[in-house]
Amino acid sequence: MSTTVLACPKCAKVWPYGGNADRATCPNCKGKVPVERFSVEKLDDVVVQLREQMDELQEGADRRLEVYGDMKQRIVELEKRIDELEADADDNSGFDFDSV
Repeated sequence: MSTTVLACPKCAKVWPYGGNADRATCPNCKGKVPVERFSVEKLDDVVVQLREQMDELQEGADRRLEVYGDMKQRIVELEKRIDELEADADDNSGFDFDSV
């Protein structure tokens, strides 16, 4: 009899399972967990797929960080421009608009 590691999708409990049933009962939450037995080839395929998904997630995270950096720089530029406009408004506060 071989041992399989199971993970409960309901509570995330992970435990070794050595039974022969198609479904096991989670020792933590008593939820039913399907038992899948994998061959080494199947596990290799899963690992490859997970690595590809991790790479895609990393690329997405890198893109978001780049956009965040661009947005942060733009905010700094806008804050500087606001400061300049406020200073100009203070300088022109003595202007007599009625004389125009």
